[in-house]
Amino acid sequence: MKGAILVTLIFLVNISVSQDVPAVRYLMPSSNSNILYNQVESRIINGAEAPRGLFPYQVGFEIRLASGYTWCGGSLISENYVLTAAHCLEAALSVLILFGARDRLDKYETGQKRMTVEKANFIIHKEWDNATLRNDIALIRLTQSIAFSEYIQPISLPTRAMQGLLLEKSPVVATGWGYTAGSPSLARYLQYVDVTVQEQNVCQGYFGSYIQNGNICIDGSTGRGACFGDSGSPLATTNGMRYVVGIASFVGYYGCEANWPTAYTRVSSFLDWIATNSGLQIL
Repeated sequence: MKGAILVTLIFLVNISVSQDVPAVRYLMPSSNSNILYNQVESRIINGAEAPRGLFPYQVGFEIRLASGYTWCGGSLISENYVLTAAHCLEAALSVLILFGARDRLDKYETGQKRMTVEKANFIIHKEWDNATLRNDIALIRLTQSIAFSEYIQPISLPTRAMQGLLLEKSPVVATGWGYTAGSPSLARYLQYVDVTVQEQNVCQGYFGSYIQNGNICIDGSTGRGACFGDSGSPLATTNGMRYVVGIASFVGYYGCEANWPTAYTRVSSFLDWIATNSGLQIL
């Protein structure tokens, strides 16, 4: 991942737009049957390797496609559901989810659990639009409840009272196993970086109509942010109780090293959808 987290497992899809609106790219790597086993290490630009157990809500998952494999991230929000990006799942046949992982290559890592989930358990927002990138949100319903532990814990969803908050200039933390500067490989160890929420009008200045009320952006001007492979991964608050406020979605056409903002799906805009599709009570 870059200093600002780019989405986990991105296909690097390019989207054509009019001249006055920049093209954008998902934060997901191209499909590669060896992606889970690449031994090359990388880290978030200007970020750091996460200590064991610091982000127990972060999950990563290998995605099985008709053409190979790719990678995305997500947030554990209950013992039965993972929150992620719609674009991670729209072509997926199944996913292998890693819970409680720091080292994604070590299936014997202390506290790490793995679970395969088939397409029938994917819940993609019915109004997800891969042309406008709106409603880039999805849930994975686990085939069995995951047991919580020191290394596996859910993150809180935003409260109803947070729905009108833009959180501009607020400190947040981005996490994931995405690409790092100059390296076309996923990180072996979970990475994190502290960033700030970009003002909404500034982000719209970069991405035009792609940025709606349902998006939240992080400031990329310092070279810190997300990168390919971070798609679906969480953006979380750091002041007081930790809430998941964003789902990694897309960056500008020139990639994650262009010092542009990274766009996330704003979780507080989809609380009713999450509640309806998961049965979770949101206060």
